[in-house]
Amino acid sequence: MRRFINSAITFVLGAILLLFMIANRQPVRLGLDPFNSENPAVALPFSMPLWLALFGTLFIGYFLGAFGMYLSGRPKRQKMAAQKKELKQIKLALAESEKQLQAVLEERQQIADRQASAETPPDPEQVMSEGSTVKK
Repeated sequence: MRRFINSAITFVLGAILLLFMIANRQPVRLGLDPFNSENPAVALPFSMPLWLALFGTLFIGYFLGAFGMYLSGRPKRQKMAAQKKELKQIKLALAESEKQLQAVLEERQQIADRQASAETPPDPEQVMSEGSTVKK
């Protein structure tokens, strides 16, 4: 249903736009001299349909506004890039710390294993089976 409504609104707006373009097709000459409209000092050297002039200024305004928004967001993008770089460094440091921690834990485990094997007295049966003799 929503897709149908969007399509209907788009169709109606397109029809209105088409009617506007047909109704405003007379050629106009654009000039920037408010005092002499017959022979302006600064003017385009050609005539164009009125709808083209209106939509041309609309598109120029749109792109100038988009460019302005892009420029106004530059400090935020720079800050985000710096934070992204810092986050990458932090992740690398964390990975290195985890490797060091793992190495320390493995070393402690080896030390604990050696101490446990050194504290355990040998099994008398194992000593006898190795061929050692007990002297009286």
